[in-house]
Amino acid sequence: MDHLEIHRKVRDGEIRFMDGVRLSGVKKSTFHDRQKKFNDTGAIYEIAPQRTIAPLPSADPWAVPTAKVTPAAPQPVKKAPSHGGKWKRFVAASDIHGDMQDKETCDVLWRFIDQWNPQLRFCLGDVWDFRPMRNGASNEEKSESMSADFQMGMSWLERFFGCSGEKYLNLGNHDARPYEWAHNRRGVERDFAAEKLTLIESEFARLGINWVPYHKRDGVIKVGHLRLIHGFHCGVYAARQAALIYGSCLMGHTHSVDEHHIPGLERRACRIIGALCRLDMDYNARQPNTLRQANGFAYGAINTLNGSYVTWQAESYDGGWLIPSDVVEL
Repeated sequence: MDHLEIHRKVRDGEIRFMDGVRLSGVKKSTFHDRQKKFNDTGAIYEIAPQRTIAPLPSADPWAVPTAKVTPAAPQPVKKAPSHGGKWKRFVAASDIHGDMQDKETCDVLWRFIDQWNPQLRFCLGDVWDFRPMRNGASNEEKSESMSADFQMGMSWLERFFGCSGEKYLNLGNHDARPYEWAHNRRGVERDFAAEKLTLIESEFARLGINWVPYHKRDGVIKVGHLRLIHGFHCGVYAARQAALIYGSCLMGHTHSVDEHHIPGLERRACRIIGALCRLDMDYNARQPNTLRQANGFAYGAINTLNGSYVTWQAESYDGGWLIPSDVVEL
């Protein structure tokens, strides 16, 4: 009987110690039968009679039994505090372009606003198109009437801002054209621009809109940690350029949906929010780079105590819209 066999018999109770001598002093040759015998060290052992051993609960004979653990009952989720501040919902739209607005996209915006019920409303510019006033406009463009363009832009303003709450507007490069005419043109063109500006600014005042001109410095609105601009860059790097200069901001101008984050310890991200106008126009019919343009608008919430904010994007996909409109603060 070798040492492993002796250990097994001790474990199973087949061998009992009589004098406490270590097992290592036992030699296989000292055991001849199941009676009391002496080994060469003088130790006396008793060979217990054979008995049936009940199997261990585990298939592994060396396994250590473990206690049965009853799982705790699930606890209800508690809502975390809102950082001591009050979150205000906002909606941001851009690039309506007067009579060039996309009716389907605007209808989606109106339905969403009815559900979202924002306390803050941001328009990032280009409410009107003012094509005939563009520098370098063709003779055909110059011959167009601006009546429908002007009226549709005014009607859009009334519907978007004709409510209670805080209202902010950045003038865009198209909106700035009457101002350029009023300062740079002569005679009837200057008078025409001045008349339009009087109507426009009177409407801003009536609707209680906080507005800024189209300007790299003066044309920036800041609400909490979020800045609002119309935009001064174009192309695939427009969001990156705006983030580098203005930090965290929303912008329009490019008619695209895009986003860029600048690496750093503080948040610096620009989101381009898409356009409410038609994407296919006469001037861009042969410009394939404009295929990245998209209809859309942005929405989110701003904490009025610490200035933090969150933004989400509403965008048309394959002719449809799927807009999450419920917010749960955990």
